[in-house]
Amino acid sequence: MAMQVPLARALTAFFRTSEGFHMSGIFQSSFGVRNEALAPEAAADLASRGAWIVDVREPEEYVQGSIAGAVNVPLKAILAEGIAALERAGMPDDRRDVLLICRSGMRSGNACERLRDALGPRAFNLRGGVTAWQQAGLPITVKH
Repeated sequence: MAMQVPLARALTAFFRTSEGFHMSGIFQSSFGVRNEALAPEAAADLASRGAWIVDVREPEEYVQGSIAGAVNVPLKAILAEGIAALERAGMPDDRRDVLLICRSGMRSGNACERLRDALGPRAFNLRGGVTAWQQAGLPITVKH
């Protein structure tokens, strides 16, 4: 029993690394398990490593403030066009991870599911959305 706690801690630490993110995605996609949404801090780490950031809110919501570097591709476009909506917005499928965001995490979760076939384990949802991002003290950029 004493061996299980250190092993659990080691696995938890590993899956917080970039290699762990990648391996957990491979494991989850191999066994048909849906990716879990990322907490704001983990999402910030993913973004800092060059992930595309896609804000799926409507344009009038997006201009009120979003994560720096986010590209606005409304959910309705993603649902209608899939990965083509991202490509049309200037995001080629260059094998980068994609962080999908909205106000609360619901719409971006729907977008994640719609893009799952095209992106596999590279699609991530921001748990709690921009609201949770701001509550975590992370910066928002007002779009003009």
